[in-house]
Amino acid sequence: ALAGLRIVSTEVGGVREIVGDDGLLAKPKAKGELAELILNDLNEDDNKVRARIERLKKSVVKNFNFETMVQKTEWVYKV
Repeated sequence: ALAGLRIVSTEVGGVREIVGDDGLLAKPKAKGELAELILNDLNEDDNKVRARIERLKKSVVKNFNFETMVQKTEWVYKV
């Protein structure tokens, strides 16, 4: 996302929490679904793709910067 590229992954672990609705997520081991997501994305309007990438980029910068990660880690130890 920070490199300005699309995020394509399978929906495992906490991926959904990181990329939200702006990443391309397929069910685990669903090769056909993953291929379909990629093909649909390649045919999507460039402006929509850029907007999705920018939203994801802003989310990553806001939620996964060093300061935020330190605060979240401290919170875990305080609870």
